[in-house]
Amino acid sequence: MNDVTYHYHYDGSNLIRITDDNGQTVWAFTWNDGEPVSLTNRNGETFFYITNHRGDVVRIVDENGTPVASYSYDPWGKPLSPEPTDARIAG
Repeated sequence: MNDVTYHYHYDGSNLIRITDDNGQTVWAFTWNDGEPVSLTNRNGETFFYITNHRGDVVRIVDENGTPVASYSYDPWGKPLSPEPTDARIAG
């Protein structure tokens, strides 16, 4: 079994990077005024967050605009789908 420890790096309350035990970036996150903009995996693939009027992430798209994950919420913002509907963003 390969045990990997991940390290989470924050700027205030915003997660900006996840690294492995070797200090290699697994995921890098971009924010704008506290709102998520994009995430880039260790392979250099960048994905972009699509949010609704409340700022909830409803979709993640790749560099071509193709949806790779989607999320649903009830009228009060409670997640209806705890996991992405498509895990192609896994790095």
